[in-house]
Amino acid sequence: MRKRKRNKFKAVVAIALSMALMLGACGSQSAGAGASKDMIPLSEVIFSDEDLLIWTGGGGARDDYTGSTIDKKDIPYSFYRITPDGTRYIGQYRSEVTLGYVAQMSDEEILTDDLISWKDEGVPVSWNIITDGTGNNTSYISFDPGPNSRDIGNFLGHITIYDSSYMVFSYIKGGIPRAGAFYLIRDTKDTIDKTVYLDPPGTEGFTVDGK
Repeated sequence: MRKRKRNKFKAVVAIALSMALMLGACGSQSAGAGASKDMIPLSEVIFSDEDLLIWTGGGGARDDYTGSTIDKKDIPYSFYRITPDGTRYIGQYRSEVTLGYVAQMSDEEILTDDLISWKDEGVPVSWNIITDGTGNNTSYISFDPGPNSRDIGNFLGHITIYDSSYMVFSYIKGGIPRAGAFYLIRDTKDTIDKTVYLDPPGTEGFTVDGK
């Protein structure tokens, strides 16, 4: 594999993590009817005719993300693959596989069995808007609801890793923000220059507060 510049990833992820520490605990980022042409709802990212891949990552030990020292070699990555029919698969890459490695591959290449240490058989996914308790304002969006639900928080911007561009979202697990942890979703031509906002309650395809 060709050698590339090594400091680019560290710089852009450090910026994203700094934003996560500042914004991860902030309130709703839902725009709804007030959205501009430079903004798109999360639903346009997650609901499509193609597989959705979501990566998790962070700096340091898996339960102790700080983001203070971040390097692509030290970041453990798992992934969620959600198919257009609403089936969710979760998997873990082998320890030697980092985002710096998979960023240089196609979506098909990064799901090959020789890169993955384990994956499940797939379960139906359920998208759920969690509000601030009023039922009116979105706090975050959950999938796989339950005591260990996986939750997508505020949009933190775009980062570039080698030649791949990604959307960065704050990481919430079981309703608790994880400092220094984040989700990544690969950009498309429709998202690369957009700000992504969390859909408001009542958006088709979501339940609200589990109802």
